[in-house]
Amino acid sequence: MKQDGILEFFDGANSPSTTPKGSCLSKKDEDAEVSTQSLYVVRDGFFVKTDEKWEKVRYDEILWVRAFENGSVMFLSNERSLMVNHRLWRIEEMLTEHPNFVRINRSEIVNLDFVDGFEGNCYYIGKNPLYATGVYRQRMEGVFIKAKQQ
Repeated sequence: MKQDGILEFFDGANSPSTTPKGSCLSKKDEDAEVSTQSLYVVRDGFFVKTDEKWEKVRYDEILWVRAFENGSVMFLSNERSLMVNHRLWRIEEMLTEHPNFVRINRSEIVNLDFVDGFEGNCYYIGKNPLYATGVYRQRMEGVFIKAKQQ
C-alpha cells in the first residue's frame, strides 16, 4: 500500500508502521503490494531478517527451508543459502497462500516445484535427500496421489 511516498507495513496487531520514501527500499519494492497477513510480505515474495539487513526472497527461488538453531536456513535456486532470523513456523506462515510449499517434517518445508524425484518417504531436490516423517509423510503421499488423479 502506498500513500504519499510512504510504504505501509503491518505488524502482528495490524497496526501500520511506516518507512519513509528514499529509505533503503528500491522503486520495485515500493510498487509491490503489501499483505496485512504477515510482516513484510509482497506480491512475489517476502522480506526476511538476516544478521545484516532485511532481504527480499522471491517465492520462485526457494527450494526448501530448514530449521536451524534459533532461525532457519533457506536454500535458494541460485545455489546459495540464506541464514535468517525467523523460526520455521514463521516462514511457514509467510508461505501459507502458496500451495506448492509443503511441510515434510518438523524441520523442513519444500517447494514441490523443485522436487525432482522421490523414493518411499525420501524426496530429492537435485541430489539433496529430504525425508518426510510422521503425519507429514501421509500429507506428502496425499499431495502426489491428488496430483496423479487430476
